[in-house]
Amino acid sequence: RGETKRKFFEDTRTAGLGDRSLARRALGVVLAHARADVAARLASVNRALRADARRVPQLAFGPESALWRRSGDDADGTLTEILTRHRPGRLQRLVLCPPARRIDDAGAGFVACSLSPATVQFAARAQLRLRCLWTEPGSMRPDPSARLPVNRGVVSITLDREDCAAIVTRGQCTGIPRAVQNTGIHAPALTRLSVGAAAEMTDAGIRTVLRSCRKLRSLEVTDGGGELIGLDWGGVGRDADVPTLQHLRLARCGHLRALRLTAPMLRSMAATDCDALRDLALAPSTIVGDSRGIDGAMTELSELTLGGFSGYKYRAGGGGGCNVPGNALADIVARCANLSFLSVPASCGAGMSDEEIAEVWSAALAGCASSLETLCFQVPVTTTALLLIVSGRGGEFPGLETLSVAMRMATGGDGEPPIDAGNVADDLVAATSPCPAIRTLTLVDPPPELPTSVEEAAVTHAKMLASVELARGALAARCRLAEEESDSALGRELVVTVADDFRGVAGRARTADAPTPGGMEAILRECDECAPLEWSLDDA
Repeated sequence: RGETKRKFFEDTRTAGLGDRSLARRALGVVLAHARADVAARLASVNRALRADARRVPQLAFGPESALWRRSGDDADGTLTEILTRHRPGRLQRLVLCPPARRIDDAGAGFVACSLSPATVQFAARAQLRLRCLWTEPGSMRPDPSARLPVNRGVVSITLDREDCAAIVTRGQCTGIPRAVQNTGIHAPALTRLSVGAAAEMTDAGIRTVLRSCRKLRSLEVTDGGGELIGLDWGGVGRDADVPTLQHLRLARCGHLRALRLTAPMLRSMAATDCDALRDLALAPSTIVGDSRGIDGAMTELSELTLGGFSGYKYRAGGGGGCNVPGNALADIVARCANLSFLSVPASCGAGMSDEEIAEVWSAALAGCASSLETLCFQVPVTTTALLLIVSGRGGEFPGLETLSVAMRMATGGDGEPPIDAGNVADDLVAATSPCPAIRTLTLVDPPPELPTSVEEAAVTHAKMLASVELARGALAARCRLAEEESDSALGRELVVTVADDFRGVAGRARTADAPTPGGMEAILRECDECAPLEWSLDDA
């Protein structure tokens, strides 16, 4: 597909389309990023191709697009030109996915441009058949000091037709203004809704969307404001009943206190950097006594992500991106036999000893031991407690490939023996034994803060000595494991590292505020699932 696009774009530049006017450059961007089969059909028509550009059903500006290499105003003008003078009258899908790593033709770095929110709003309003709008983080450049709401990032999307299937505005801009409930009422066929910078999102708006859009399969909310609390998404005193919802992700919703859902089809749930969240309840059914009842198994849930992945800082009173009690989350995990990704927030260890943490979580992980592939354990524990967790009731973790754990270092205070590199190495080697498929073991050890007194300086010094012992133990464990693998001729390469935070896991976690894992191909696959293109040869 990529080779077809590249060859076709080169052919258009040499077939009498050499002038570099804005209109001609806009036409080149259209044709270079249309679907390959459509582009191949257009290439066989004539040199001008102006009329044929109106028939493109999809405009997908991926990371390689020339659109992101222009200055801001030029990029806005190019996209506007595409959608007016060369307007694709049959356009059903618009995707904006800027590059994550910005590299120019010479191999040097550059800052990719972003589009004005007003341009994106115009693009959505100008297309009569648009059913799917998808913008990734970084594709728009809001101006917080602008006079008009649209320039500040409040993009009023009016895809209020019954066939509208997806509105995804991820990142710094929101696709829904205050009247979010109107979008739900006027777009009942909506299957995917992602709202970035959702300061105006309220519980009432969420409740209306859930009730009006009965086909909704995915909901993402980022940066919710003070009226997004989560207490009455299903009505006063009622859990939200979402029979079709498969994906729920929330990020940086600082006032969110509760998530109580009856979701039999839920496959993934993420609540990251939501420090006020304490009440979490997931159930497949509301019927007490039913095998799928309130305490029934969540057989569809494969990803459960809570906590935070950047700037990790453990607080003794909980927090760290979430405040859900450990026993409550452990009860949910114990009912999820098919979990493949699990992130346990630091709050799950508040008020518990290492022995209690190991007992609770070795039992909770027993049910999903056979399916778990990635475990991000943000509760600070010693290496001995880690050994007890993975070698407890769960037996073996045959598919576990990535394990990241926050470390609690014993510094020798309160009569507790200080950490020793030899003991660390022994624990880590033993902890990997029940995990034959493990490839990455990350020990998260945040650096200490700068001391402000003599007493704090002594504590910091002890912490630094403990960190040195942890690093020595991790290195010794890596060497011992490498020697064992060499002797067994299994050929497994196990990486044991010490990191400051959980950023290494962030690329595997699917959260509301991060770019879509898998890039453009994954985005187009998801677009095809929620809003497949209605195109035939008669349109070409």
